[in-house]
Amino acid sequence: MRKTLISLVLLAACSPDATTPTAPAEQLDPPSLAIDYTLPAPTNVSAAVVQVLDARRASVLLTWTDNSTFLDEFNTCAAAVAQDGTSVGGGCVYAADYDQPRGSTGVRSGTITVGSNAVSVSVRMVRRYQTEGGWYNVSSPWSEQVAVTPLTGTNTKGNGKR
Repeated sequence: MRKTLISLVLLAACSPDATTPTAPAEQLDPPSLAIDYTLPAPTNVSAAVVQVLDARRASVLLTWTDNSTFLDEFNTCAAAVAQDGTSVGGGCVYAADYDQPRGSTGVRSGTITVGSNAVSVSVRMVRRYQTEGGWYNVSSPWSEQVAVTPLTGTNTKGNGKR
């Protein structure tokens, strides 16, 4: 009985007289529920040592441009590397410290502590959004590596001659 019933259903569905209701094209291809959270990497990045803290650490001022209006940033993080490419630390600057007024775009800056032998850094921005399921982080790609400008100063010691 089952084989007969299935055969009749298939036969009816495949017969040339069978009419299949056609849904409008917009119903056949529903819009994607996935949201594109692609973010641009920070641009115009620069890094300069502003203070040597000790033999191993230096304070570096980062400057970059935030040009994304899609989501407001939560923080901006940097990764520093030494001449041989090994990591020498990094840090994050919280948007609450630089994003004024909140949600604006433009030139940003903040200070992080890295290894005193840092020769370059790259920067990325982290943005947060909330849904019914909780908070989610979305990170931009890393910026290009930029050279860390060393601290320049003048020698204030005398030459000892009087």
